[in-house]
This record gives sequence, C-alpha cells and structure tokens, in this order.
Amino acid sequence: MTTRELDIGAIVSDIRKKLFLFLTVTGSVFVLTAVLLHFSAPKYTVTMVVGPITDSSNQAGGSLGALARLGGVNLAGLNNSAGQFRLFISALTTRDTADGLARDQNLMHRLFDNQWSIEKQRWKGPGLISRAIRTVKFMLGIPVEPWHPPNGEQVYELLSSSLQIDDDPQAPVVALRIQSSDPNTARLFLLKLADVVDSTLRARALARADGYIQYLNAQIGKTTVAEYRAALTAHLAEQEQTRMMASAHSVSFAAQIFSAPARSAQPTAPKSTMLLFLALVFGALLGGWLAVRAARRERAAGY
Repeated sequence: MTTRELDIGAIVSDIRKKLFLFLTVTGSVFVLTAVLLHFSAPKYTVTMVVGPITDSSNQAGGSLGALARLGGVNLAGLNNSAGQFRLFISALTTRDTADGLARDQNLMHRLFDNQWSIEKQRWKGPGLISRAIRTVKFMLGIPVEPWHPPNGEQVYELLSSSLQIDDDPQAPVVALRIQSSDPNTARLFLLKLADVVDSTLRARALARADGYIQYLNAQIGKTTVAEYRAALTAHLAEQEQTRMMASAHSVSFAAQIFSAPARSAQPTAPKSTMLLFLALVFGALLGGWLAVRAARRERAAGY
C-alpha cells in the first residue's frame, strides 16, 4: 500500500513539474475534438410507425368459415393480415427490396448525393485519392471491385447498417428509424421503403390468388361430394376476396402507416457532450503519460 501511494505521489509530482506539457496535450485533444464536432453535420433520427392492416374478413366467420371447416380448410390462415405484416417486416432489409429502391433514380441521387453531379447530370467516378488507394490495394493483392454507379448493393448495405427496426412482439405496431444529416431524404426513403415492400407483397399475393382461383375452379367442376364442393367454394371465395383486396392499389395491402415519418426535435448524433468528456479524459491520460515520461527522462539525464 505504501509503495502504491509513493508511486501515485511521484506521478503527481512529475505532472506538476511538466504541468505546461500536461495542459497543452489535454487542451489540444479537447480543442481538436471540439473543432471536429463543429464541422460535423448533425444527424437527426427520423421515425415512422407501421402496423398491420385491420380487416374483419380475416376472421373467416359466418357461413363461409363453417363450410370450410367441413373440408378441413383453415380459412383464417389463408388471408391473415398479421402474417402479411410479418412478411412485410422481414422483407424490409432484403436485397430484392434494395433493388426495388434502386430503381428510383430520384431517390438514388438524394441518397448518394456526394457521388452525383447536378451540373453534369451523371455519377462521378472515384477521385484522385480513391484511385490511388485502389491502386495500392491492387498492388498488395487486395481484391478491388470495379467502380460502378450506386445500385442495389449500396442500398442493401444502407438498409443493413442504418435501418433500425423496433419490433416488440408485445406491441401491435413497429417503429422504423434511420439517422441522417438530411431528414427530408430520410423521410422520403422510409416512405419509399414501405411502398416498395407493400407493392412487392401485393404482386405476389395477386399472382398466388390467381393461381389458386384457376386451380379451384377446375377442381370444383370435378368434385361431386357436396361437403368438399362447399369447402372448395368457400376457399374460392376467400381467394377472390384476397385478389380483390390486393387489386385495390389506392390502399395499403400488407402494412399501413400509423405515424408518418417525423424528425427528432434535437440532433441524435454526434453526441457532443459525451465525446467532449471522453476527449478530456483521454487528453488528461495522454498528457499525464507524456509528462511523466518527460520528467523521468530528465532525472535519468541528471537534470
């Protein structure tokens, strides 16, 4: 215990001897961090809330449900809004969705505005520094992908890294969040994301319902047992209803927007207070270490 106390005392003494060095290093780290924060674009969190489509027809009640149960058909499971909503959430971060978003060139120009030249109306290739880095990587044998304009690959990376999905199994709705220095582009991105996924699921449901309807019509003509014919008819009615709902392009199919995209009142990144505090702590540790080393070198040299 005594040795430890003496070591701490020696460290404090060394720092006092080199107080100017200690304060210079600590202050420099703090000021550098403050300058970087000053020139950093603040990012806001944009949140959109989505939920399942509420439709009483999914309960499969009444005579259709009774007829379907005769044939062992679970009508409720054939057109389940909750199931469609789960598919909607799962499809938010898929490559197919990213490719669908990439087809909107106006959105791509805004998402990757640093690579788009408004004056020349074309994508900008790698700059001098980027080309030099790519050349060095190539010479070192590091794989280098050929440059190409932003496409679904970059959008997929954006979805995977930036989209936050607050999916609480106990909550009836899901919040989608994204941080951006351009809240307007983030709002457009979330709205377009919901539209692309909803349209994809709508198209798949329509194709599936059309296939079922064609098959059921053929089977009804061949079936002579009244109970099974009634079950097939009920199933056909359900598929017709699914096709009707999917054909209504003026309304959402798999998910509806409960709360439109809204920006946070204050920037959520960078966290200036925390970063400045950490810079002060790091600067003090670095300054203390350099001050102790300098003091000990002077003693070793006999000064």
